[in-house]
Amino acid sequence: MLKEVMVLSVGDSTYSLSTLSSDPHTKPDTLLSNDGPVTERTCIVRTFGNVGKYGISLLIPPPELKMRKPKSGEWNVINHDIWDGASADSFGETSLHLFLTEYRVAYTSSHRGNRDIQAFFQEAAISIYDGKTWVGDVDVVRAMKHDSAMLLRISKRKEQLKREALANEIACVDNWYELLDKPDRPVLVRSRGKWLGRLAAASISLQLGHRVVLLPNDGCPKGCFTDVKFMRDYLVRTGDVIIDVIN
Repeated sequence: MLKEVMVLSVGDSTYSLSTLSSDPHTKPDTLLSNDGPVTERTCIVRTFGNVGKYGISLLIPPPELKMRKPKSGEWNVINHDIWDGASADSFGETSLHLFLTEYRVAYTSSHRGNRDIQAFFQEAAISIYDGKTWVGDVDVVRAMKHDSAMLLRISKRKEQLKREALANEIACVDNWYELLDKPDRPVLVRSRGKWLGRLAAASISLQLGHRVVLLPNDGCPKGCFTDVKFMRDYLVRTGDVIIDVIN
């Protein structure tokens, strides 16, 4: 019953999964035993303040996530220019916001006897905004739990994959319209220096069914991640979304 809980609000504090407030390239810690790795652990972040509800609030995502749809008469710039190896900070206006819905039910594991209700499941949506424009709702925690087949975190060394279904061209994504209206070839989301933009773009891309390739925070020593030919020939498959380095 608690697998979908992403935030716990009680007293004067909220306790949230670190996945919600860190770069998506960051992996969970691995717990070790004498026999080797046994499980992964996600850190908990405490923040002063609460969601304004009495008792213990266990925040869960809504079952259906909404996405922005094109409006008739609205003009959006969608170029999908071919990537030349340059980085850019194109998602500096991106932010994530938490909104509580009206859905709030008591947490209980038994139905015997009379008692006070102290804990509640509270539905909360995480929304992506581009400045003042709503982009869509995302389930960040579920997105970041994807296996390596869909979420590929690249290490500092040159990461060479099989030469199957590799791409001839990589297009640039410099705004949310270009990502939501993604072409059939791979794209590179240019969110250099903004972990929040990287997290939002990775989450929504996984939600849309794309494989996400996360480039490392401090790049490749030999510049292989700015080498268009290397990226095209060894790393990128048709349909991928590549998230730019953070530094």
